[in-house]
Amino acid sequence: MKYLRIIIWAFLGSLKKLILRLNGFHLSKPGVAPLLPGDREIIVTLTSYGSRVNDILPYTIHSLLVQDRKPNRIILWLDQDNWSEEKIPPVIKKYEQFGLEVRFCEDLRSYKKLIPAMTSSPDALFITADDDFYYSKSFVGKLLDAYEKSPAQLNAWRGHRPSFDETGKLLPYSKWFLEIGASSELPLFPTSGGGVIYSKELLYKDVCEKQLFQELCPSADDVWLYFMIVLQKTPVTILGGRFGISLDTFYRFRPGKASLKKKNVNQGFNDIQIANVMRHYHLSEKDLVY
Repeated sequence: MKYLRIIIWAFLGSLKKLILRLNGFHLSKPGVAPLLPGDREIIVTLTSYGSRVNDILPYTIHSLLVQDRKPNRIILWLDQDNWSEEKIPPVIKKYEQFGLEVRFCEDLRSYKKLIPAMTSSPDALFITADDDFYYSKSFVGKLLDAYEKSPAQLNAWRGHRPSFDETGKLLPYSKWFLEIGASSELPLFPTSGGGVIYSKELLYKDVCEKQLFQELCPSADDVWLYFMIVLQKTPVTILGGRFGISLDTFYRFRPGKASLKKKNVNQGFNDIQIANVMRHYHLSEKDLVY
């Protein structure tokens, strides 16, 4: 059943890409809304790297530009060591006339998704996206609806539930309950690929401390952000349900192309980084349920 689902989603992703290519990535109106006086700025923020910028990212950007409820800004962060204006693919440049902003920053790996945006616009609301989904038209709107209903709560489309052994000890990440359904019962671990709506006040004060997260948690931004939620004792809700179509289902299975997420799980890197953060902040398993 698992492999059948993989094949189905791979087919749907390939079909969506084919349709968009045949349609010339057509857009007819801006994908962002003007910021009105008194409103809080809404920023969709994402990053990408390497060949994915050409091969996958254009489809994701297209989906973010055709949302039913439009953000004020959509920012793509690329690392300044490998990218410049001259290297941006034409299809990505085309999207700039519809509201996409391409900005260059220090290579913070997966942290480029959120930290540069939060540092430069600390008062905004931030919706994170990954570069390998074609997001549903309700992706942004449902996150905003959830935030407006409960602004003191952190809302995510997708998340995991940490699990414990019979003594209460935290089990390895690979043994957690992954991609659970809708829930507000802690502990809950939001995953940013499915989309999370953040505001700086929902996160612990160290969230943008570059030297600290690079030392403790260099390759797992989701782990770092999870503990910034825990330390702030912010309630979490997982919305659950479908938020989009995977555009590159088989990427993780290609030789030499294993994703960072897959390496973090299969080689235990997540567990090392979880232990690093818990030790630094003197956290125990009891602190995960507050």
